[in-house]
Amino acid sequence: MLPAGQRQTQRSPHNSGRQAGLKAAVHRGSARPVPGLQQKVHQLQQRQHQQHLFFSPQQQQQPGQQQLHLQQQQQERLVSIQASANAAAFPGPDGWSGNSNERSSFMSAFWRFLRPHTIRGTILGTTAVVSKVLMTNSQAIDWGLLPRALMGLLALLCGNGYIVGINQIYDVDIDAVNKPFLPVAAGDMSPATAWLLVLALAAAGLGIVAANFGPLITQLYGLGLLLGTVYSVPPLRLKRFAVPAFMIIATVRGFLLNFGVYYATRAALQLPFEWHPSIIFITCFVTMFATVIAVTKDLP
Repeated sequence: MLPAGQRQTQRSPHNSGRQAGLKAAVHRGSARPVPGLQQKVHQLQQRQHQQHLFFSPQQQQQPGQQQLHLQQQQQERLVSIQASANAAAFPGPDGWSGNSNERSSFMSAFWRFLRPHTIRGTILGTTAVVSKVLMTNSQAIDWGLLPRALMGLLALLCGNGYIVGINQIYDVDIDAVNKPFLPVAAGDMSPATAWLLVLALAAAGLGIVAANFGPLITQLYGLGLLLGTVYSVPPLRLKRFAVPAFMIIATVRGFLLNFGVYYATRAALQLPFEWHPSIIFITCFVTMFATVIAVTKDLP
């Protein structure tokens, strides 16, 4: 029998490896200390050590069922605290910090589901095109069209939400590794809820466009939804192939968005359609930019 100072508790390789990995992750995030969490970890480790001192040699070598259960509970609690510290030290994109209260919030999950960075891109692109039309046709400005313009923006955001949402549903296994902060991959949103949201977003966007912007814009909007679907959904799932993938992204983000907004804005102002050099430049630039994104988005 080993002397008292050399006794070692029996630990499963799984728990030992998992705790070691999480401790290393917490150590890497020590530059951003999380108040209270490290103290809890230390207190729990002290409690485990004190209980270990009172175990007899026989108990340490052949722990009973109750003792094993207690040790397992303490180890799981320690792992949970360390994981929380690691998540808080390394927040993911779109504002996700791994906080349990935040994960339980539907609004937080819904916001991450919409991919905020794509929303910002849609708003900026739309604003640039509309502003250019208004600046070159200031005499045609009608503030009474503002509600209609806001409805158009809402329709674009609904379409954007549908496309990024359907992608998350079918990419859940990939996102679990590469983008674990996304709500479906993180388990913060069920697939059933995700399906309900994407169908509601598509129906709402298509309804808004059909009611406010005429048949041509409605057809272009439907084409954008179709391209976003075949990009992610089997059996086509064109994102698997480089050329179709970047062509879809460039078409939706580049041509359809800019041409559609430009055409709809001029039609609302009762102006005949004509291309403007700056709009051609914006469309070409965004198309090329979207192509670069499509080619490089999956690079490590």
